[in-house]
Parts: sequence; structure tokens; C-alpha cells
Amino acid sequence: MRNRTNTKIHKFTLALKGVDQHTPNIDDVIFHAGCNDALLYFKCGDAFLDFERESKNFEEAVNSAINDLENASLVAKLIKIADE
Repeated sequence: MRNRTNTKIHKFTLALKGVDQHTPNIDDVIFHAGCNDALLYFKCGDAFLDFERESKNFEEAVNSAINDLENASLVAKLIKIADE
């Protein structure tokens, strides 16, 4: 069966500075910002979000995730984007 919308799941990771496991309600804030398709984890003081985002292409998937994070009530800086 063919996908009518021509979308697929894109896997990538966004690394953030300025937030950590002690940031109040970080998981809820990220979820409610629209990042319910990401797994949040912390390593060496930085936050990482592993995404599995459905989109037409990789660039659109990453840009929509960044846009969602920018609209969240977090003071965080994107430091790295990695695809899988």
C-alpha cells in the first residue's frame, strides 16, 4: 500500500545547552511544545532529544522540531543536529 501523503519517519537528534535534568518540568514543557515524538535524555550536562518525526523530507522534519522548541518556554540553545 502506498503512502498518499509521501511522508516518512525521519530520525535525528537535537542537542541543547542551557537546560538540564534540574530544569523544572522540562519533560512536560517539551511534550506540550509539540515534541511528543522525541525521547529526552541528558549526558555531560547537555540535553538531547532523539526525534522520530514524520515529514516529507529531513529538512522539514528538523525545522519543525526546532520551531516547536523555539515556541516552548525554555531558555535553551541548540548546539548540534545529528541524523541517524
